[in-house]
Amino acid sequence: MLELNKQFQIDLLKKKLADTDYKAIKYAEGLISDEEYAPVKAERQHFRDEINRLEQIGAES
Repeated sequence: MLELNKQFQIDLLKKKLADTDYKAIKYAEGLISDEEYAPVKAERQHFRDEINRLEQIGAES
């Protein structure tokens, strides 16, 4: 059950990351400024950090 919950959380975070891909692309193409993208960048990093943390749980066992 715990493994299923962990995978659900990872999947949810990956979806949130994918949902912001368009903003990363707009930034890469110069369509939004550094200031506009900064909070999105921080949020995306938080998603990746949390995915990595969750994936480490159990891998260390």
